[in-house]
Amino acid sequence: IWGFILVPETLPFLAPERHLSPCFHFNTEEFNPLSQHHLFPNLIKQIKENRHLKDRTPTQETYTVALIMPTPIKDKKSGIYYFRVRVPADLVSTVGRSEILKSLRTREPKEAKEGFAVEYAAIQKRWAALRAKPESLPLKRIVSLAGRVYQDLMTSLESEPGEASIWEQVQRLNAEAGTDQATLEKWYGHTVDELLLAEGIATDAHSRSRLLKEVQRAWEQATQQQHKRSQGDFSPDPEAGRFPDWETPKPVSSASSGPTISDLFERWEKDHRANGKPDKTVQDFSQKLQSLKTYLGHEDVNRITPRHISEWCDDLRDCPPSAPMEQFSVIA
Repeated sequence: IWGFILVPETLPFLAPERHLSPCFHFNTEEFNPLSQHHLFPNLIKQIKENRHLKDRTPTQETYTVALIMPTPIKDKKSGIYYFRVRVPADLVSTVGRSEILKSLRTREPKEAKEGFAVEYAAIQKRWAALRAKPESLPLKRIVSLAGRVYQDLMTSLESEPGEASIWEQVQRLNAEAGTDQATLEKWYGHTVDELLLAEGIATDAHSRSRLLKEVQRAWEQATQQQHKRSQGDFSPDPEAGRFPDWETPKPVSSASSGPTISDLFERWEKDHRANGKPDKTVQDFSQKLQSLKTYLGHEDVNRITPRHISEWCDDLRDCPPSAPMEQFSVIA
């Protein structure tokens, strides 16, 4: 695994006649830029002492670090692959552990990679929910979320609903669960929390209480339909259309008195194109900055601190290998 650094302006490039990019290569097994950044001075000293270096030329005031991507971990004894990722530093106290370990339930490498990508996408939504500020949910979104519970129950038992007596018992228990808030919490609290985490949503107490009731209604409706199916009636549910389609809300950019990431990028892009530089660089940098904006949840430059960038780097390091880019590079 190789990493590379664009040499700062005070240092020379590698010899042009070698037809190499202006960078110094190092093996990440020996040097990890994320955890051993304090070794940069020694690394720069090695670059200066390299006998192939010639006179300096103008360079960018940036450096790029290749990040190691996580992959499914194979248990040597069982041969089963596992999903294993580090919990972000700011969420360790909330989650209660420093890493997540979960079986992917397969011994096939291809299936493990696909399963890893699904689990990674889900865990990122969980991190977003834990970082988000509580918001009030309108009734339409609440009913739409409850519809996810309904659809999951209907789909999972679509072909074989089981015995009618089972659903009669479920109907009785479901009716009892709707008698008071404490019972609703006992029966459906975990389902509601998992639903919110899966969508990366943090909500207030009032909205969560309304969602509990709607989930109980969705369960009741699905239970009635499964009872019909258990008796041989597979006709469509005439009330299924009451659940609105789920729409992921577009993030609303907050007003800022200072520049945004997009503002600065547009200024840089104009200068870059005016100097006849390649479009590929613009596309490449745009993709990376979009990743940063998504991670931060905003693009107000005045609110960004070095710690935010460091934590973003940690997050990129944990990106799955199935991501659109094989490697993310971090612009400092």
